[in-house]
Amino acid sequence: MNNPTVECALLAALVAKHGWGTPIGREQLLSVAAVESHELDRADEVFDELGEKPYLTSSHG
Repeated sequence: MNNPTVECALLAALVAKHGWGTPIGREQLLSVAAVESHELDRADEVFDELGEKPYLTSSHG
Protein backbone atom coordinates (compact mmCIF):
# COMPACT_ATOMS: atom_id res chain seq x y z
CA MET A 1 0.00 0.00 0.00
CA ASN A 2 1.59 3.23 -1.09
CA ASN A 3 -0.94 5.71 0.31
CA PRO A 4 -0.86 5.62 4.12
CA THR A 5 -3.40 8.45 4.38
CA VAL A 6 -6.14 6.35 2.74
CA GLU A 7 -5.10 3.26 4.69
CA CYS A 8 -5.14 5.18 7.99
CA ALA A 9 -8.54 6.73 7.21
CA LEU A 10 -10.05 3.29 6.54
CA LEU A 11 -8.46 1.75 9.62
CA ALA A 12 -9.62 4.64 11.82
CA ALA A 13 -13.19 4.30 10.55
CA LEU A 14 -13.04 0.53 10.98
CA VAL A 15 -11.90 0.82 14.59
CA ALA A 16 -14.46 3.53 15.36
CA LYS A 17 -17.45 1.75 13.79
CA HIS A 18 -16.55 -1.94 14.07
CA GLY A 19 -14.42 -2.33 17.16
CA TRP A 20 -14.58 -6.04 17.93
CA GLY A 21 -18.26 -6.38 17.00
CA THR A 22 -20.28 -6.91 13.86
CA PRO A 23 -18.33 -6.70 10.60
CA ILE A 24 -18.71 -3.50 8.59
CA GLY A 25 -19.30 -3.72 4.85
CA ARG A 26 -17.30 -2.05 2.13
CA GLU A 27 -19.88 0.59 1.23
CA GLN A 28 -20.56 1.52 4.86
CA LEU A 29 -16.85 1.78 5.65
CA LEU A 30 -16.10 3.86 2.57
CA SER A 31 -19.02 6.17 3.36
CA VAL A 32 -17.82 6.96 6.89
CA ALA A 33 -14.05 7.04 6.28
CA ALA A 34 -12.37 10.42 5.98
CA VAL A 35 -11.41 9.87 2.35
CA GLU A 36 -11.67 12.60 -0.25
CA SER A 37 -13.83 11.90 -3.29
CA HIS A 38 -10.85 11.75 -5.65
CA GLU A 39 -9.37 8.97 -3.42
CA LEU A 40 -12.41 6.67 -3.47
CA ASP A 41 -11.01 4.35 -6.15
CA ARG A 42 -7.80 3.95 -4.16
CA ALA A 43 -9.82 3.44 -0.96
CA ASP A 44 -11.70 0.62 -2.66
CA GLU A 45 -8.37 -1.03 -3.55
CA VAL A 46 -7.03 -0.53 -0.02
CA PHE A 47 -10.18 -2.15 1.39
CA ASP A 48 -9.34 -5.30 -0.58
CA GLU A 49 -5.68 -5.16 0.46
CA LEU A 50 -6.60 -4.83 4.13
CA GLY A 51 -8.86 -7.86 3.86
CA GLU A 52 -5.88 -9.94 2.75
CA LYS A 53 -3.71 -9.01 5.75
CA PRO A 54 -3.67 -10.81 9.10
CA TYR A 55 -5.50 -9.05 11.92
CA LEU A 56 -2.43 -8.87 14.16
CA THR A 57 1.21 -8.72 13.23
CA SER A 58 4.31 -8.39 15.32
CA SER A 59 7.53 -6.65 14.49
CA HIS A 60 9.28 -8.66 17.22
CA GLY A 61 11.06 -11.79 15.94
